[in-house]
Amino acid sequence: MAYKIAFKVKHDSDFYAKYFDAKKEKVKFKELAAPFFEKHGIDGRFYMVKSLAVKIPKEQREKLAIHIKKNPDGQGFYWFKKKSPIEKEWEETVTAHIDFKRLEQVDLWFLSYIFCGKYSLWDQDGEIYGYLEDGYEKDINLDDFMVQIKISEYYAAIERYEDGH
Repeated sequence: MAYKIAFKVKHDSDFYAKYFDAKKEKVKFKELAAPFFEKHGIDGRFYMVKSLAVKIPKEQREKLAIHIKKNPDGQGFYWFKKKSPIEKEWEETVTAHIDFKRLEQVDLWFLSYIFCGKYSLWDQDGEIYGYLEDGYEKDINLDDFMVQIKISEYYAAIERYEDGH
């Protein structure tokens, strides 16, 4: 039998504080990246990493061909060449102002549960919700910063989120 576990993160935990610190750094990253992308006519998704990698339509790839590597990575993102002036500007105007340690401090929370088939972590109205699921029955010991909740409570939170409440 498969297991499904939903949880909340305790407000008084270090993880809770680090999660929201990381979220602020992600907002800062996006705010720095937006004018950079506008200036260079780049409209697509990007990795929040030091080197510039974007997922963009064919027309933009053709326009930026001398700046990007020929083939995308496994997720369809095109990395900019290290010597590209656009890559250098990215590093100077965007990533030089990002604290990557702060940005990534909670990204690997799920490694304690590497066996998981599905996992998620998100927040709404000051609460951080998480979910673990796998096709096998296992004994799960949640981390100290987690409090298990009913699956129905988790799905109710998703509904509120989707309804904008």
